[in-house]
Amino acid sequence: MEYEKVKYMHVERFGSDEVEGIENCTSYVLPKIDGTNGVIWFENGRIHCGSRKRELSEESDNAGFFKQFHDDERFKSLFHDFPHLIIYGEFLVKNVIRDYEETAWRKFYVFDVKSGGRWLTPNEYIPVLKEYKIDSNFAGKNPLHPLKVQAL
Repeated sequence: MEYEKVKYMHVERFGSDEVEGIENCTSYVLPKIDGTNGVIWFENGRIHCGSRKRELSEESDNAGFFKQFHDDERFKSLFHDFPHLIIYGEFLVKNVIRDYEETAWRKFYVFDVKSGGRWLTPNEYIPVLKEYKIDSNFAGKNPLHPLKVQAL
């Protein structure tokens, strides 16, 4: 199984013609985290890590993402129970925005999960992630916690 390289679409502002009627359906709005895109999946008995464009390795990492997560006990446990999941998220490393809370750095914030070719809703994957103590972009009551909320 090779992970699907996903290019996420540009998000339009609410109220623009391109998103007219979006409020009439179920939508999930997540905070934009300024890190580096990452994906984690299980294949051939081991955890694999990738970026938006390529599979990562010890020799070809991306901001330390592979090094930090390819042997992570939480993901080992998750994939033992759910080997078919593909986990997409943002690895928070210093990029353009540098004023996140100190406790927020170098964490992988999950924003999408695929299972058997189907995208799961946050209502489906968040309880599973919480059980394995894996951060999602919907962390706690305040979806930005532990990140600072900034006025636009």
